[in-house]
Amino acid sequence: MPHISITLYKGRDEETLKEMAEKVQAALAENCPASALSVSVKEVEPDDFKSSVDALIESGDKLMIESDFYK
Repeated sequence: MPHISITLYKGRDEETLKEMAEKVQAALAENCPASALSVSVKEVEPDDFKSSVDALIESGDKLMIESDFYK
């Protein structure tokens, strides 16, 4: 079933990251059961953000919507 991977700047506490992942899961649960969705969160330094996303794309992930931070 679906897995959602979130890459973002470092600086949030564990509770905030967990809440974010749960909200993403809940939003996508409109299309399939929440129990079938997994979510991971990877924090990176701001200077490493673009290279981290590039590495995901090079490994086969597709970027469907670019952000201002990625361009």
